[in-house]
Formats: sequence, structure tokens, C-alpha cells
Amino acid sequence: MNYLLNPAFMGKVLKSYLFDLNRIWGINEKELREYQERQIKKMIKYSYENIPFYRKKYQKAGVHPKDIETLDDLRKLPFVSKDELRKCSQKEITPSSQKNLIKTSTSGTMGKPVSVYVSMHEIVMGLLGYLRTLKEHGINWRNDRIVLLLDLRRNSAERKYLNEGVIPGFKPFFSFENIRIYSFKVDSEKLIRELDEFQPDFIGGYTGKLVNLALLKEKGFGKNVAPRVVGSSGNTLDKYLRMLIEEAFNTRLFEAYGATESGPIAFECHDRKLHIHGDLVYAEFINNGKVVSNEPGNIVVTKLYGGGTPIIRYTGINDVVAPSKEKCSCAAGGGLIKKIYGRDNWYLIFSDGRIMLPSAVSEIFSRVVYEFKTRMIRQFEVTQHTVNKLEVKVVVDEKLSEGVSTAEVFSMIKSGFYEKVDSDLKVDVKKVDKIESGRYLISKVDKNRFDHKIYI
Repeated sequence: MNYLLNPAFMGKVLKSYLFDLNRIWGINEKELREYQERQIKKMIKYSYENIPFYRKKYQKAGVHPKDIETLDDLRKLPFVSKDELRKCSQKEITPSSQKNLIKTSTSGTMGKPVSVYVSMHEIVMGLLGYLRTLKEHGINWRNDRIVLLLDLRRNSAERKYLNEGVIPGFKPFFSFENIRIYSFKVDSEKLIRELDEFQPDFIGGYTGKLVNLALLKEKGFGKNVAPRVVGSSGNTLDKYLRMLIEEAFNTRLFEAYGATESGPIAFECHDRKLHIHGDLVYAEFINNGKVVSNEPGNIVVTKLYGGGTPIIRYTGINDVVAPSKEKCSCAAGGGLIKKIYGRDNWYLIFSDGRIMLPSAVSEIFSRVVYEFKTRMIRQFEVTQHTVNKLEVKVVVDEKLSEGVSTAEVFSMIKSGFYEKVDSDLKVDVKKVDKIESGRYLISKVDKNRFDHKIYI
């Protein structure tokens, strides 16, 4: 069924494209807050009346939609965890009246996948968030040559949104010859040869794949690959990976932040500030049970649109994010993010409650990639035996070393931990043939000994 043949649905799509795409520019704080409050009240009413999971949860908490009038009232609602959604059947988290919802699932890299259900209009709204980002950086989705490197698993949001959603639906009306979509798992050398022929104006996708292409570019591959802009998503972007990609392609890179459950969350503007899509999601930041406004906290998101599975006060993204009270010179509203620290499911903890999240550990290895321009590190695993003793296992591909010695790499890994933690740390780096744990951070320290968190 092509939804676009339905005049009512086509009208909603056109309205969204004309008004929702550009709303974030020029909106003031008062107007945005009023819009958010309207949308939140709609979503809570919809959830209470149509979604069994939310109705039971709110009744148990003694909260009714009429109790929610302002953004501050949102705190009356209980949080929703990833595990709660994971345990729900489709009937519990979708309206019985909707028959054409599309199932999308998280990757499950931090545990079992979570599935949520979206309407076709939600898919359009989610893509408008990305089109907004492209527009900010001067990329026209109709005319410029675009390459997207995506997760194309069977139930991934990206596959459902594009390959099975918008592109087939819009194909009778638009040509998509200027857009090429690849799995981020495709062989990098084969990919860069194809990009050399296509000569894209924009390349967007998972950070790790962009890094592989950048390293090949450094080695002389893809002489005609010179995008005006590159977009990174899917993984935390640190300073070393940003420098590597920008220097290799001699271009500018922006970051896009989002999740399968919530859709787009934030985008980077020309001034390198991360703007929250405040008309698409409402974000809270919680540290030790309290809402914070200028320090790191766990991000909690409420999706402001939808006709499938509502996402309200959802903690399951599991990212530590620092909001910012700064102002940006660009015209985009929505609030700012100072830094995305990354997932907090696994972490190392040191004296005085200092915490090293996966993103901070990854930055140590990113520095190796940037300094030596090498892909020789295939896997790593860091085990914390005590607060001052780390064991680092590394799988090395000698065929990709290209003159870089293992000793040099291991020395830089050690110094990276010393610089981030302290020089008294004992770090044992060893080469291994394989790693089977499935986790690259393991801490044997009793985390309950520490009262507070200071993010390294």
C-alpha cells in the first residue's frame, strides 16, 4: 500500500514538510515552550486512552492526563525504562485502532534489542529532522549527490524508514538517483571505489565507517571523493575521530544525535553547537535523581509526535549528556548540548567516584588511530581489577600495521590512561588472538562504595 495515494496522508506530509522542517529556526523560548506543552498534553492523552502499558503505569502512579498542564508537571509521571518496553507485547504498546504500524528495533549492542512501532507519518517526521540538519549545512536532498552508510538489519529503523518506507512510497513522485544507500558493513575498499565514481557531495553515516574511509583516503584511495560536507551519527564522536575525518576529506563534519526509540534528538549547527530538536523531543537530564541544567546527567526523552509506541520520560537511551546554558549565534532554537559522554551501562570507576565511560576509553584508542593512521587494532577489552589496576587486551591485525609497531601503539594506550586518570595507575597492555566476552569494559570494583560521580 502506498500511503501517499491517500489524500489525507499526503496533506499531512506536505504540511509537515512546509512547517515542521523549518520550525526550529527563529522560534523563541516562549513559543517553543508553549508548543512543547501542547504536544506533551496530546501525547499523554493519546497514551492514556490508547496504550495499555501507559494507562496501567499512570493509574498505578495515581496520575491522570488532566494533571499535566505544564512542562514542570511532566515530573509527576514515572520514568519508562528500556527493560519495561522490552517486556511488552505489541498489543501493550500500540493502539488497537492502528493496523499499519511498522516495527523497528534497536541493535541490541548493550543487551537484548528493544522493539517499538511507528506510523508512516512518524517516519516522515523523523526524516525531516535529518533533512533539517542537511539544510543547515547547505545540502539539498533533491539535487546534491548523497551517500548514506546505514544499519540495514531487517528491523533497523534506518532500513524501515528509508528502504522500506519513504523511498518506495515517494518513488512514483521523485527520482532518488542522486541518493545511494549502503550498509555500514560493506567492504570499505569496495565502497570507496564506488564513491570515487559517484563523487558524492555529502557522505553521512556511522562514525566507524567514516573513519575507515578516511584512513583509505589518507593512503591514496578515492582521489575523486571530495564531499562538501560529512555527517557522523550512530557512535560518539570524539576530537581525534573528528580531526581524522575532516583532514582526510578536507571538509567539514557535523554530528547528528538520535536513537531508534526517540528519533532525532540533536544536530550540530555551523557554529559547532549541538541543538536539541526541541519541537521533536523534550529532553531532561537527571543526575542522582535530580533534574540538572548545566552538568552531566542521564538523558530522559519524551517524543512530541507519533501514532505508534509513545516514548514518554524514557530513560533507555542510557547516555550521559551535559546540557548547556550557552547561547548560539545561529538562529536555531531548542536548547543546547555541551557534550555527549556516551552510554553509562558499562564504566570504570576510580578513587573519589571518578567515572570513565566507554566514550572516554574509546578516545584513547581513537588517538592511536589518528596519530598512526592505522586500522591495526581490531578489538580491545579493558578489565578493571581494582581502582588502580587495569588489564587491556588488544587484538592486532599485523597485516594492517604498515610500519607501525605494536610497542608504539601499546605505549600510547598506556599514556592515554595515565593522562586521563593518573600516573599511579597500573596498566598492563597485552596482545591476544581473540576476545569473546562481548563487552569491552569490565569492572570488578564495587561501585556501591562511591557516593557521587565525576565524569572523566
